[in-house]
Amino acid sequence: FLWLSPERKMRFLLSRLFSDILRCSFPKTERALICYIYYSIFKALFAEAFKEYFVLTTNVDHCFQKAGFAKERLFYTQGDYGLFQCSRPCGIDTYDNYNAIRSMVLSQGFRLTETKELLFPENGTPAMTVPSGLIPACPKCGAPMAMNLRADNTFVEDEGWLLAAERYSKFIKTHRDGHVLFLELGVGYNTPGIIKYPFWQMTASNPSATYACLNYWPFVLMKSKGSQFAWMEILALCWSKR
Repeated sequence: FLWLSPERKMRFLLSRLFSDILRCSFPKTERALICYIYYSIFKALFAEAFKEYFVLTTNVDHCFQKAGFAKERLFYTQGDYGLFQCSRPCGIDTYDNYNAIRSMVLSQGFRLTETKELLFPENGTPAMTVPSGLIPACPKCGAPMAMNLRADNTFVEDEGWLLAAERYSKFIKTHRDGHVLFLELGVGYNTPGIIKYPFWQMTASNPSATYACLNYWPFVLMKSKGSQFAWMEILALCWSKR
């Protein structure tokens, strides 16, 4: 982004994030439709099949919230695109960015209907910069705002993040020895230490637990050492890319 002006940089971010943050129905892409269908199916499944559940995710795109999952049952470990933070940062505060993003999107000529459908400008060409007056700045130190995303050591773990971490930890401790299904959905090897490896370890240490993986690729069964069973009980639901 070194070659971009603040106005163009923010416009570039808007092009990637506004549909997630504003929860609008644009763009109506195949990917967006598939995500909506699958997340809605999982919400219905969890609500009907499980008395207790908790979602640990590295996604930051609000798909769980858009599908209606209760925020109290979610832990966004890698941040939240719906929040701004100081880019320095000068503190551990985060700020809801819905109104700021909405104002910047409307400044491009887009129109947002009452049903949250985003319409292209009437002339068909959105602006390619954000007005300087709408560029967000930290209310404390004046530095540019950044998305609350774990991209480097400036990531802010605010009060909401800490409370979500505490709720998840309490959930795991409460059900540590019970009949637990560790259901892994689409976790790759970018950050396996957050979901994949801990799920393997907790399954290996609990004879009543089951680990299930739904992913694009098969994976290797992990041999268990020092547990009451030789191999982890794994239900692997895999399909190939087409």
